Amino acid sequence: MDWLMWWAQWLDLGDSPGPSSWGRHEAVASPCSALDLWLIQLTYEVVAAESTCARCGAPLGRRLRVIPSATARPRSWTVSIVTWCKGFRRHRHVATAEKALNDLLLGPLRAG
Repeated sequence: MDWLMWWAQWLDLGDSPGPSSWGRHEAVASPCSALDLWLIQLTYEVVAAESTCARCGAPLGRRLRVIPSATARPRSWTVSIVTWCKGFRRHRHVATAEKALNDLLLGPLRAG
């Protein structure tokens, strides 16, 4: 087990991840706040509860996913909203919400 200590010391050299740096990583801050995500999710849950599928006419499911964009910038960001219909084929519906110039722009749910 002597090699384990040597390996741990070797990894600690430079910027390589090692045992002493494992707890020092900071979480990446998301540009969209938790309040924005909650507001978007609540709005689209209401929209989905009152909408029907564009392809088969079945009601849309209330379970939806809010997916922040990986390429978000601090002043403008994009979020995708995905839900499925309750019909036999489970058609997917997608919407896009974005922040631009301090406004929250909500797009329509479209079959995709």
